[in-house]
Amino acid sequence: EKQSIASKEPDKLSKQAETVLAARANPNNSGDAKFAEIAEKEEWIMFRRMHYDWWMFPWAGPSSYGSKYQLTKQDFFMLAQDKQFMAKYIFGLRCIIDAKIKGNIDAMMSDYVSPRRVRKIMVSVTSFKNAATGDTKKALEAMIQTIYENWPRLTAKKKEANVKQIAKDMQQYCVK
Repeated sequence: EKQSIASKEPDKLSKQAETVLAARANPNNSGDAKFAEIAEKEEWIMFRRMHYDWWMFPWAGPSSYGSKYQLTKQDFFMLAQDKQFMAKYIFGLRCIIDAKIKGNIDAMMSDYVSPRRVRKIMVSVTSFKNAATGDTKKALEAMIQTIYENWPRLTAKKKEANVKQIAKDMQQYCVK
């Protein structure tokens, strides 16, 4: 079942967005603090092993948890204006990029991770870019460019089935 793109109350995050924020704040085994700890120690392999897609890179599509972490269009626009949230979101994306560039660990498209991860990340970051303004939008645009430069499989002429699915997911779930 497709979720409504707007919350019933203006200027209020959905229950799903509140659940995502709570997961990000979780000090046990996951959350923003864990991402910071891993990056500080440069334990890049952990970004390939952990299951974080649903809270670090939320999107408007369902996850293995159904619609529990599915953001609304209103959520994306509200969160994109929250400087603290976006700083943590951009830091999380930077960690995934650094794992690849600094640690040679592919946490997005490796055979060791779910093929859905790259789709969720790309739809999530594009949705936030579309909802953001100013410097935040510019930062996300630059990060998307860095992703395309460092994951050539995303732009290869002969696209893998998983990469082809990104375009379909963008059409279905990306906030515009």
